[in-house]
Amino acid sequence: MSSVRVALKHSGGVVVFVNDSWSDCLSLWKHSTDGTKLWLQFQRLGAALLFLAVVYAPSKGSTHADEGLFDNIAAEVGMIQDLGGSILLTGDFNARTSAADDYVDCRYFIDHMLDTLPLGNDFPEVLPERHNSDKGGLKGWHNEFLDLCSSSGLFILNGRITGDESGECTYFANGGSSLVDYMVASPTLFDCATSLVVHKCPLFCGKGGDSDHMPLSLNLQLPWQHVSSTTSKSHANIHRFKHDVSKCTQYCQHLQQQIAQCTTQMSDTDNVDMAMQLLHDSICNTVAAMHGCLAARTSTTQHRHQPWFDTECRNEHKEISAYAKLHPNNHLAREWKKQLK
Repeated sequence: MSSVRVALKHSGGVVVFVNDSWSDCLSLWKHSTDGTKLWLQFQRLGAALLFLAVVYAPSKGSTHADEGLFDNIAAEVGMIQDLGGSILLTGDFNARTSAADDYVDCRYFIDHMLDTLPLGNDFPEVLPERHNSDKGGLKGWHNEFLDLCSSSGLFILNGRITGDESGECTYFANGGSSLVDYMVASPTLFDCATSLVVHKCPLFCGKGGDSDHMPLSLNLQLPWQHVSSTTSKSHANIHRFKHDVSKCTQYCQHLQQQIAQCTTQMSDTDNVDMAMQLLHDSICNTVAAMHGCLAARTSTTQHRHQPWFDTECRNEHKEISAYAKLHPNNHLAREWKKQLK
């Protein structure tokens, strides 16, 4: 008769609680049916998009393990980056990473051809050395997790920012400890992170507690009041219109009528997103009717979502882009840049 190991505590799955004050500016973007990840999208008026993913990666080799989880997350991160959104990943990744790099070190990229360090522009303003109190080596989903970070331009906050300078262990069980719960952010959010704390809470995590994992809290000071007009990198969803100078007066009159009707409709809803969509549609419809539309531009980043565009392609793409930026007049760099489009 075979024996089955029974977990002493409830485990697995994802649940998110959100403060009521955020309820008017967040929405569910994506979620998996197996409980491994959940994406939330935050959008405040006049602010850039913020996407939060809460992840649970079942232990490697378990019956619940999903070999494609990290590739799926990487593809979703690519979609968000095309929208110009900032990204924060958090959760139990079941990856012990020691002090391994979470970014592509371009210093050795065709070093016989370079006199400079092609690190590109996708780094935080300051990237401290990452510390990790977990000395147990590389285990679990470490390769997949680190590949996700390096290929997507995301950076681990644990062991790098105030409050967790040493990279405290987050998981305690069977007399041992490890760091498997992470906060991972895009460069824009990395620069906004002011503190990260691993809470030593024995009532929550310990003998008789409800979990084997310590809770983490991250403080971000988000510049909601400022949004760059160049935030979005994708033109796939941007409407493009013609402009006829002779119709400007007629257009303004018609637009005033449409906005008046739109204002009446907006007063009947408390949903900010719906109100903004009504205003957006009214303006676009008016411009299209008066001036006409231009053909949409073809996105040059569609290859990122092709089945063949794997982690290796992402790494090569990032390295070549960094080289091309630093050597704009180099013939080889120009040819490579053409190939990227």
